[in-house]
Amino acid sequence: MLNSKNQTGLQAKPYLRVANVGDDRLLLNDVLKMDFNEKDLVKFTLRSDDILLVEGSGADSEIGRAAMWHDEIDYCCFQNSLLRFRAGNDVLPEFAYGWLRRAYYRGDFARHSSKTTSLAHLTATRFAKMDFPLPELAAQHKIVEQVAKARNARRRLEEHAALSRKLVRALIDRILGEDDPPHDLQ
Repeated sequence: MLNSKNQTGLQAKPYLRVANVGDDRLLLNDVLKMDFNEKDLVKFTLRSDDILLVEGSGADSEIGRAAMWHDEIDYCCFQNSLLRFRAGNDVLPEFAYGWLRRAYYRGDFARHSSKTTSLAHLTATRFAKMDFPLPELAAQHKIVEQVAKARNARRRLEEHAALSRKLVRALIDRILGEDDPPHDLQ
């Protein structure tokens, strides 16, 4: 289905591939386009709150890496090297996303994947057999709130760490970039 002969034509649609699914984020600076026939277009078109998981990789640690889709690109599809999870009526998408990210960090996906000599794959069949908790919606809402707080805290820490690295580089440049150290550092 998704091969190079389909990458040009009159009905080209953007599609996401493994390279576009980062850890808890989509990497949309390099989205390719390809033709999809009507059947595949129905099957592979993304909807808001779809969760994309890496299905196969050369590294076990990449299996199950996930990001959530929020209609960032109109009429976007996904490549069959990704798995899509679409929550039903009794599952909040953010709850499912939190659970799937937990499974990724615990290595559950890697343990359930099939392995060849150089690649690991989490097939849709193996994925479907994995345990998935289903608490009542009220409990899911509470869990989603707690996960959102933790994600916000993590993002603030990442921003602080990036700023700290920038400040350290600036300080090193200031100290080593002059013949004599600044007077306030002597």
